[in-house]
Amino acid sequence: MNKDRKAMYVSILALIIAVVGVSIAYAALSTSLKVTFGKVTRSAFVWEVKLSKGEVPGTASGTNTTTCGTATVSESSVTVDAVTLSKPGDKCSYPITVQNKGDIDANITNIAATSPSGIPCDNTVEGKLSCGNVTYKLTSDSEGLNVLKKGTQRVLKNNGTADFYLVVSYDVSANALNQEVTHTGAGFTVVYGQAN
Repeated sequence: MNKDRKAMYVSILALIIAVVGVSIAYAALSTSLKVTFGKVTRSAFVWEVKLSKGEVPGTASGTNTTTCGTATVSESSVTVDAVTLSKPGDKCSYPITVQNKGDIDANITNIAATSPSGIPCDNTVEGKLSCGNVTYKLTSDSEGLNVLKKGTQRVLKNNGTADFYLVVSYDVSANALNQEVTHTGAGFTVVYGQAN
C-alpha cells in the first residue's frame, strides 16, 4: 500500500513538473507587441446652410390688380416688398433657394410663424399662417399646395440645393370685402439642422 502511495506521489510530482515545464516553454515562446498611435486629429465638420442671395420677383396669379413686390434675399433672411391682393384667389409666390456648402446633410428641424402686428392668426398647421382672409405659407411648390414641415426638405451636403416657396394668398373661399386691411410683419423662422 505504501508502494502505491509512493507511486501516486511520484506521478503527481511528475505531472506538476510537466505543467511547470510547459508553462515555462510557452512563456519562452511568447512575444509582446506594442501598438502606439501617432498624432490623431478629429477634424471639425463644416456647417454652412444659407440662402442663395439676390432679388426674387414675385409671380402673381389671380386678378390683374395683384401686385407682388420683390423679395430681397440675403444669406440668412428674406424681405418681401409691398404686396397687394385685391380679390379672393389672388396670390404671390416667391421661389427661394437653400444652399448647403457644408459637410453634413441638412433638413428642416423647426418652423415658427410670426403673426402680423395686431392681427389675430391661426398657425396650428406648421408652415402655414392664416390671418383672416390672407394666408401665408412655406411650400415645396409654387401653387402653395404642399406645406413644408419639420423633417422635410433635405438639402444634401457639398453644394446641394433645395427650393421652397413663400406664398401669400387671398383665401379663394372668402367673400370680397369693401374695406382695406393691411398686414405688417408676418413671417416665418425656418431652422435647418443636421439630417439623420
